[in-house]
Amino acid sequence: MKGSGRDTKFWTPIHGARGARKVFSRGRLGIIIRGMSERLPARAAKALLSAALLLPLCGAPRAGAQEMRGRAEAAAAVTEGSLAELKSLRRVMLLVTRSLVVDARDPGKALVREAYGADPQTKRRHRFAFNPIAQKLNDYMKKYGGMSASQEVGDAEYILVFNLLEYKRVLGRYYPYGEMYVVLNQPPDSPQSPRILWRGSKVLWAEDAASEFIRELKAVRGQK
Repeated sequence: MKGSGRDTKFWTPIHGARGARKVFSRGRLGIIIRGMSERLPARAAKALLSAALLLPLCGAPRAGAQEMRGRAEAAAAVTEGSLAELKSLRRVMLLVTRSLVVDARDPGKALVREAYGADPQTKRRHRFAFNPIAQKLNDYMKKYGGMSASQEVGDAEYILVFNLLEYKRVLGRYYPYGEMYVVLNQPPDSPQSPRILWRGSKVLWAEDAASEFIRELKAVRGQK
């Protein structure tokens, strides 16, 4: 089913400084490198980027079974529902916030408060995280429908929150890492409390976090 309905609204990419040159943008290696296009062929640039991304991982201990169980328990502790509740919901707001401390006593309200109090310029400050997530969501909408971008939190049925924890800079490009949440929206004055329906499995690069969300959303909606 194609998703090009007239009521579907897409996210608009946020542009930064001029002068950046695009060398290649295939798969998860979409990277901008100034001046390298004339000195390196695309295949060599890809190989160099792959090596650079792996360097910070060398010598780092792998997450053990206990740490993985801890992450799963932490996710279960803050979630109160599942993505199955999004089957009939369309309007979603994308929010990127920086190092938000989620209150374990009422995490849903904490994230919704952040959404309602968010600075409109937040998206521009965090465009390196916002843009790849928005692109993934736009691609999903074009193919499947069932989703529409909300610019105002009061209009959104649910909120997709990317809690930005850190940037890693490789070859002049910033890679944002963080945690992703899905919050069933309820206004601050609503008698019903907002709930976190889903939390990503671990800290991920923004584009990978969006891919994980879309993969699980497609599963509950029976999409392939």
